[in-house]
Amino acid sequence: MNFFHSIKFKIFVVIVVFFTIMITMHMLYDINMSKKQLNTYLQNLNQSSAKLLNKNVQSDLYNLNYTNVKYTIDSFDNPYFKNIYILNKNGYIFAQRDNDKIMFTKYKDFEKLLNLQNENPLLYFLPVILSKKVVGYLVIENNNEIFEQMIKSKESEILKMFFIFLLVTIVFSYIVSVIITKPINKIINKLKNLDEKEELEFNHNKKDEFGYLAKIIEQNHKKIRDLNENLEIRVKEEVEKNIYKEKQLFEAQKMASMGEMIGNIAHQWRQPLSVISTGSTAIKLKKELDVLDDKDLLETCEIINENAQYLSKTIDDFKNFIKGDKKLINFNLKDTIDSFINLVNPSIKNNNIELILNIKENININGYPNELHQCMINIFNNAKDALLNIDETRLVFIDTLLQDNNAIIKIKDNAGGIPEDVMPKIFEPYFTTKHKSQGTGLGLHMTYNLIVDSMGGTIEANNVKYKYNDESYIGAEFTIRLPLS
Repeated sequence: MNFFHSIKFKIFVVIVVFFTIMITMHMLYDINMSKKQLNTYLQNLNQSSAKLLNKNVQSDLYNLNYTNVKYTIDSFDNPYFKNIYILNKNGYIFAQRDNDKIMFTKYKDFEKLLNLQNENPLLYFLPVILSKKVVGYLVIENNNEIFEQMIKSKESEILKMFFIFLLVTIVFSYIVSVIITKPINKIINKLKNLDEKEELEFNHNKKDEFGYLAKIIEQNHKKIRDLNENLEIRVKEEVEKNIYKEKQLFEAQKMASMGEMIGNIAHQWRQPLSVISTGSTAIKLKKELDVLDDKDLLETCEIINENAQYLSKTIDDFKNFIKGDKKLINFNLKDTIDSFINLVNPSIKNNNIELILNIKENININGYPNELHQCMINIFNNAKDALLNIDETRLVFIDTLLQDNNAIIKIKDNAGGIPEDVMPKIFEPYFTTKHKSQGTGLGLHMTYNLIVDSMGGTIEANNVKYKYNDESYIGAEFTIRLPLS
């Protein structure tokens, strides 16, 4: 797990941020209080010094005794005082410390000084009063460099303490985050390396939130494990049931096809049986009338033999279809399609369907011919049912070709195509647009399974527009693609 996405990191950040804010606020408070303390100290120093100076220079300033005034202010040699001025009542400099000459120039910003008395902490202003009269002014300018140096020194000291506390906070936060998340990481690692059938035990004996969480996880894991074991059994049973049910329905689908073919074969056999019966009766009658010659006998026998061979071939085709041998053999595609046509030919004739063939010779496939029979019958039956709903010419096309070492079989009709909302579902099991009494919904699903799963091929359905004999048609086209080997 990425450390920056972990709970440990979040706890660490929360604690560090919280204490950083608290330390920062305390640092700013200390700096502010230090400034206030220095201001208070400077103000008290200025007041006490100013009162003492005021008392000593009152009479000398009134009598304009420069020597005594100068001596008095020079005696206040304090590094916090940058300069001391004695002004007359009009604001002119009468004497100043560290200057032996009488300047007698007006003090800068004197009028402003009168209006904003002592608002500047580095400048102290006090009127000199004698006999209730203002005889002059005392101005003390403090040394701002010393003041700023003291502030910087204090700030530097506080900043050092800030970084020390911050470092301690980071270490403390990390230790706390590790202590808090250690049980969680233990649970995560246990779950990560847990085998699905392994008994889950955390051995967390502390009666805290993590102990309660571990207990809940253990209980739920046991429930899930029991449920999975039962679920595996139930799934296996249901799969077996579904396989059996689908197999039965497949057999039912095949039996339905067989029933339809038996009816077609019975109808198909009437004509050759009638020809055989008529020929044999004619021979017998001519023999009785003594008019039977060798030529008539041979011709009639030939006709009887041809029709008997046709009946035998029909029986062989039907027998190969129903025996269901699933043996991988090499078979000729044209022969398989001819056998399929022989089985469905009565249905083609009875329903007035025109069959158009474009069969390529010599396409041999290594696969299961009986299953391909079943698939083509299923597709034909769907086409036939759709064609019964139209009054125009009913067409079914079967084309074969070779492409990229695959045999392609295309079967299309002119029944108008498959609705777009139905197309994605046609290969799903139990899906049918017919009435329940007419279809199981398994024909195309079984076809898909036989082509894809058994024969390793593909099948797809599309609606196509095409022309035949200068007429335009729309229909469904099924494309089967089978590997040659």
